[in-house]
Amino acid sequence: MKIIAIMGSPKGKGSGYKVVRMVEERMKRKGEVDFDYVFLKDANLQLCKGCFACVTKGKEYHYETRINPIKKAAVNLVVSLVMNMMKDMGPGEVQWPPKQKEA
Repeated sequence: MKIIAIMGSPKGKGSGYKVVRMVEERMKRKGEVDFDYVFLKDANLQLCKGCFACVTKGKEYHYETRINPIKKAAVNLVVSLVMNMMKDMGPGEVQWPPKQKEA
């Protein structure tokens, strides 16, 4: 099974990455899994800037040429984004499964 993990954190390999790696490890124990990671901070996915490069230089300069390979490869998708709950956590503070609160 091919899975694309889209990592939306500006840190790259922060807490969200660690959680997705845990998901990957557990899925690999169950069977054949191929994870590819796309880090949005490195992906250069700007939207149209109105520069007309796609018109003057060719359609390979159109912003969708950078997005389409991700869309086509995404048979299964895992998305990790920064959430309010996680934004104040430091590296290494994510634990899975979560600790149970004591009564």
